[in-house]
Order: sequence, then structure tokens, then C-alpha cells
Amino acid sequence: MDPLSIAASTAGLLTLTAQIITRGYACMMRLKSNDDDVRAAVNDVSSFSGILMAIESQSKERGDDIASPMSHLIIKNQPLWRKKVDECEAVLVEMLEILDTLTKANKAQLLIKGNSLWEKLEKSTAQIETSKSFFILCLQLQNNEDIRSSQKISGKIMSSLDRLRDEQDCARQEAKLKERKEQQHGMMEWLGFPGEAMQDDLINTGHPDSSQWLFEREEFIDWLTADGQSGLWLRGPQGSGKTIIV
Repeated sequence: MDPLSIAASTAGLLTLTAQIITRGYACMMRLKSNDDDVRAAVNDVSSFSGILMAIESQSKERGDDIASPMSHLIIKNQPLWRKKVDECEAVLVEMLEILDTLTKANKAQLLIKGNSLWEKLEKSTAQIETSKSFFILCLQLQNNEDIRSSQKISGKIMSSLDRLRDEQDCARQEAKLKERKEQQHGMMEWLGFPGEAMQDDLINTGHPDSSQWLFEREEFIDWLTADGQSGLWLRGPQGSGKTIIV
């Protein structure tokens, strides 16, 4: 047995559930007010049909992959799976026959057979409700595995996004550095290399005693030997070397 065989085995049950739902609504239209048991049966069968459709869909998606949790459980427990499918098929066939009888019966037949038919329908509905648990277990095992796989994929996606964000941050930093270097280069070009060379010459050719006058000033000596904080104010003509000390 493989996942496609599992899907095929549920297809027969799905056909029966569809017939029961159709026949059940027809029966409710005929019975009108006395349709509570039929309505309950149709609701349970509809719910069971949804579970079967999910199992069929999961099995078809996996094809020949027998390693999935749901397929592994069913294949490992083939006798139990076959037994559950056969039991459900028998119950669904019985429900369909009961609904056929209720739909076609006249008032006299309903009076004679009505009670036994309602009891059979109620019993069949309870059996379907009990059988759901096995099929739900199969589906939950697969869904749990899908959730774990989805979480792993989401984790990988988040890691990729974090790495991409870091790369973008590095690219922005590199772009800023490049822009800053271009600005500095543009400023140097605007100033011109002669201006830079003149600055270097000015520093390199400064007279050793060019700031001697400052150290000999009385104001500087007073400021240097003063207690606490004090300010130093320099007076002198422009170009006298107040701001350039070599």
C-alpha cells in the first residue's frame, strides 16, 4: 500500500458520504418538522467527509512517498486501516439505505417502521462519530509534521533575511565611506595641490624661535603660574604668529 492506494480507498467512502448528504437533504425536505435525527446524521457525515477529503488530498500530494507520518502509520497498520475503511463503508451503506427508506416511505410505513429506522439511523451516526477519531489521528500526525517542516522553512527564510539585511548594512556603510572619500577628494581638487604644498612648506620651514615671543610675555608667565583657572588673552598685529606655533 502506498499513499495513492490510501487516496483510492478513501474515494469510495467519499462517494457514499456525498450520496448520504444529498439523500439526507431530500429526506429533510419531505419530513419537514420531524427531521432532527436526519439533520444530525447529515452534519456528522459532512464532518466525516471533510476529514476524508483532507486525507485524500494529503495522500495525493505525497504520491509514492511512504515516509510521511500519515502514510507510515497507515502502511504499518494496514489491517487496522482496512478494517476501519470496511466498517465505515458498511455503516455508510446502511445509512444510505435508511435514508432511502425514509424518503420513499408513506405515512403508514413510517408509523410501522419509523421507530426502528430512527434507532438504526441514530446508531449509525454514533458509529461514524466513533470512527472519526482514527482518521483524525492520521491527519493530525501529518499536519504536525507539516507544521514542523513549515517552521524549519520559516527559520531558514528568516536567517536568509537577516543575512541579507546585514549585507545591505555593510553595503550602505561602504557607500557612505566611498561618498566621504569622494567628497574629500573633491575638496582637495578644489583647494589644489599647490595649496597643500604651500601648507607643508610653511610647517616645514618655520623658524625654531617663531613662538619664543609668547613664552617670554609676562601675560603668559602669569597665566602659567596662576592658581586655579584663568584665561589668556593674546594681543598682537595680524600675521605676527599668534595662531601658528611651530
